[in-house]
Amino acid sequence: MQNLNNRLASYYLEKVASLEKSNKQLEIQIREKLAASDSVKRDYTDQYNLIHVLRKQVRTGDVPA
Repeated sequence: MQNLNNRLASYYLEKVASLEKSNKQLEIQIREKLAASDSVKRDYTDQYNLIHVLRKQVRTGDVPA
């Protein structure tokens, strides 16, 4: 019984070490992706201006047919 217990403990510790290693790699990949996406800024000014114009048209009832 002790032998089985030792094998299970060993397997568990190996699995934990493997998961910790994978987790570190994923954290690095996430940080790299976030750093890369920070450099890409999107400018939605044109879309917001269009929304403003359309809302104004809807409020005033001046919607083109």
